[in-house]
Amino acid sequence: MFPLGLTIVKYTSMDSAGNFVEEIFSVTVKDNESPIIHNIPSDITAYTLDGAPTASVTWTEPYVIDNSGLPTTLVSSHNSGTLFAVGTTTVTYTATDSADNIATADFGITVIQPFWGTWGSWSDCNTECGWGTQTRTRTCEMQGTGSCPGSASESTSCILRDWCRADGRCGPSYPSVNGQEGRCIAMCCSTVAWCGQTSTHCSFQLHRDYRCCTGLTCPGPC
Repeated sequence: MFPLGLTIVKYTSMDSAGNFVEEIFSVTVKDNESPIIHNIPSDITAYTLDGAPTASVTWTEPYVIDNSGLPTTLVSSHNSGTLFAVGTTTVTYTATDSADNIATADFGITVIQPFWGTWGSWSDCNTECGWGTQTRTRTCEMQGTGSCPGSASESTSCILRDWCRADGRCGPSYPSVNGQEGRCIAMCCSTVAWCGQTSTHCSFQLHRDYRCCTGLTCPGPC
């Protein structure tokens, strides 16, 4: 086995009279084999947080082995922990041995920015009368390990039957949300003039005895 580089080989021949002759030749061993990069990462998918345009991506560094056993350099186009923009970036590692043989290996990093889907429909107003609240939700699409900026739900005020009151009372003594005389929200279930304190208020359509609204016993069937 000859080492890398130039080696001089000399042969000497001598006869019985002491005469001799020498022949010399050289052996040059060159390294034509590229180094081998090991443990190159597979393609990586990362997700941004809260609408950011970049994501930090880390990976385990590969290593290089060369047949010569001599020092070999390994450099990368990007470093682990770098911020990568939305889209796909190719990370390339280049190994160079002492004989200037070169090997390369690469992998891709794809950064995805999650986004909000379409808002769903508003829920029903959460009251029978007057002002209430209704909500709607949306889904963060392509979320992965990332997140979308903002909230997945929102609420808004709503009004249901602006002529009635949330407590079920009605009549001139009980103004409704619109400031007018409150009207009951069902047929009157009693002949007793509780609704608005007068019998008149229990004779109209959509009026009802307030005691039926609160679960109190009514003198007649509801």
